[in-house]
Amino acid sequence: MNEPPRSGDNKSAAQTGSRDGTMTVPVPILMMVPVEVSTDAEKKGCWVKLYDKKNYEGDSLMLTGPISLGRMVGPFGFDWENKVRSLRMGPKTNLTIFDNRDFRDQDKFITAGQSVADMSEKMGFFDNFRSMMVSCPGAQGDPKRNK
Repeated sequence: MNEPPRSGDNKSAAQTGSRDGTMTVPVPILMMVPVEVSTDAEKKGCWVKLYDKKNYEGDSLMLTGPISLGRMVGPFGFDWENKVRSLRMGPKTNLTIFDNRDFRDQDKFITAGQSVADMSEKMGFFDNFRSMMVSCPGAQGDPKRNK
């Protein structure tokens, strides 16, 4: 169907891709993520980094607070529900995790600066969670600041 034009054909080379003369060519896309942004977030101290494997290994997702996630869905639709196996937190970060979506059934409150290499060991049977709140005590924009 997409044969090159023969010498006797009246079609031009541009018309070999489709009837209207357009051609679709697959092109690789490279996404650059600025390292300085995560460095700035780390300096401010209100962040949490989630890992999908124990001992801070595997895929990771860094969130800067304050932020509330009623569903654990990250960039590009990656589903983090019940997949967090370890985490690190900034020195000005408090984390509240919930067993269910939309902040129902609070499981655990983790205070600032903690690192948890094995969520199942730290939390027992409640190592799976489906929503979370990252708060930054004293930070501007934190919903708990003025309470």
